[in-house]
Amino acid sequence: CHCFGTVLLLSDNQTIIKNLVLLALSPFLFFDGGWRTKKAKLLVLIFSLVSLSSAFIIRPPDVIVHAIYGKQAELDEAKFNDLLDYLSSEGMDVKQGKKVLCLYAPICKHCQRTAIKLNVMINRHSLDKACFVNVFWGNDKMVDAFYKRTEVGKDMTTCIVPAPMFLSATKGKQPVVVLLDNGGIVELYKSTNLNEADIVDFLK
Repeated sequence: CHCFGTVLLLSDNQTIIKNLVLLALSPFLFFDGGWRTKKAKLLVLIFSLVSLSSAFIIRPPDVIVHAIYGKQAELDEAKFNDLLDYLSSEGMDVKQGKKVLCLYAPICKHCQRTAIKLNVMINRHSLDKACFVNVFWGNDKMVDAFYKRTEVGKDMTTCIVPAPMFLSATKGKQPVVVLLDNGGIVELYKSTNLNEADIVDFLK
């Protein structure tokens, strides 16, 4: 969940357990031996309800997000092939070997979160960064800000493409992570359904 940065990495299940333990311990903050009130239980109840509800409001569970926006990532394949041709013309070997093509908008928070997740995967499994290609629309300044916010190394292959070409290929939705094998699409992912095991197996 990156709550502790990259120092302590937790899986989704470990994160849920950690949050439940902290929530269970939170009432003891009110009982330090010097503070008593008849409304303590009510305050704890209100605090717990607000904490739980705000978490779901700020970041709805994936099942709700999928119901609203759909679970699977989508591409316009004809436009995407045009995008691959453009990248090839810019010197990117996206049609050779296995590649993880990451389509990001530089101002998109979901794209930033996806970049961080993938960077953790790379470091955890010692994946070859040369297999990853980050594709943006925008300009150099916006992309530099993206890398600064995510603390993802700029040593990864990066290309900026015209916004109309990018948006027509992704149908206006981002991020999209594409597994490519010699230019052919193997799998598509959104930020909510990245599969670490599949990506690692694909590159190993």
